[in-house]
Amino acid sequence: MRSRYRHQTFTECALIALTLAVVALMLWKLVGLLILIFGAVVGACILVSAP
Repeated sequence: MRSRYRHQTFTECALIALTLAVVALMLWKLVGLLILIFGAVVGACILVSAP
């Protein structure tokens, strides 16, 4: 009973860690996309404002 409970806890921890990793990856991709869009907007503004 005890070992099975420990195994279940380990599985839950692994599941939580996996979920956190996926969320972090998605957030990192989102931030990268935002930085890319921001950089493109700033670049376009510089190009437009340049004589």
